[in-house]
Amino acid sequence: MSSDEGLYELYSLTEDLEKILRKRFGLSIEDFLSSEVSKRYLDYCLEIIKTYMLLSGETSSLKRSSDIDRFIVPHLILVLTGSFEETDFRNMIIERELSRILSILRSLRIRGGKEILNEYLIDLANRIGLEAKLSDKQIVVYRSVDKRGKLRVDIYDVKIDLFNYLRILAHYRLSEKYDLGKQPVLGGFVYIKIHEDDPDKTSLLNILRDIFRERMRELAKAYSVYKDHPIVKEYVSRIVELRNEYIKRRSDLSIIRLRNRIEILKKYSAGWREELFPECIRRLLDKLRGDEKLSGEELYLLSTFLAYSNISIDEITENIPEERFFLLNIIKRIRESFNEEIYYPPPPCVYIKKIMRIEDSECSSKDPLGEYVRKLREVIKRSRRKGTEES
Repeated sequence: MSSDEGLYELYSLTEDLEKILRKRFGLSIEDFLSSEVSKRYLDYCLEIIKTYMLLSGETSSLKRSSDIDRFIVPHLILVLTGSFEETDFRNMIIERELSRILSILRSLRIRGGKEILNEYLIDLANRIGLEAKLSDKQIVVYRSVDKRGKLRVDIYDVKIDLFNYLRILAHYRLSEKYDLGKQPVLGGFVYIKIHEDDPDKTSLLNILRDIFRERMRELAKAYSVYKDHPIVKEYVSRIVELRNEYIKRRSDLSIIRLRNRIEILKKYSAGWREELFPECIRRLLDKLRGDEKLSGEELYLLSTFLAYSNISIDEITENIPEERFFLLNIIKRIRESFNEEIYYPPPPCVYIKKIMRIEDSECSSKDPLGEYVRKLREVIKRSRRKGTEES
């Protein structure tokens, strides 16, 4: 099967940089990094990382350049990424690099159809030792009957040797996510779907995505041994500058978004409508009333949310325990700072869900105040619609 140029980077992640460089250039990593040619590649990587931080990356002209070896690029990004001490930033780069590389699979499906994509997925699975095969006979499992009386079935079209499936998933710490209890097992083979739109369900595409994510983290950790190399230090320092600019821009955007929320909420006076509060706020209020201790992060979230909600101090007082009235002083100080253009944005939902152990299935929000505004608007629209119908 002829390799599509866009898949070179994905294929390269099944090997390591030392092996690739020796095969393609006859150089070790150390020799390559010490050569002038490495700067051209690292400049290209820097432009890609700029795009990940929504800065001005100019990769379009470089992508057309025939002298950029696609097998090397993702590894050099991981060399740079492995040199960062900050885990969150490192994971962000890896996640966005993974999305960039996997985007070719989506375009393959559009250009060549499912059959072509299936061939590439099987090929990729075999390159990492998963030894997947398209099953000669699909396994069909009947799940349920819908309201119209139609059967709902799951079709499993890929088979993997049971021992090999367990071995590979255990190596990449994915055994729990892709538990065998969810899949048909027949004749020493595990049967799975090749595609699945839900990223949390088992399919060959989803397994490969998760394996490559873990593989990239492994490589970044291994490549961290080069963090003291002069050329790596030079480019990492430039990326740190980009990161600082990215953080500032993100902070500025969050303040603009918060100001917009405040202006919207000024137009409404819904009062205390706890059923409209996002899941995290309701849980914090339950803890508050249950006399449980709130962490500093939880107190900050609750006080900033209530401060920006445009709910009167009197109503807030009526709905929190008397021994927690110290929150009122915090809320008042936050509201007084509006005139001084000082803002305290509530933390993002990704962080909130992590510290409060809230699953996405329990709350799909990405912004607590934004979720409250959305629900409030829906209630007001329904109320206005009902009023119009009655009149």
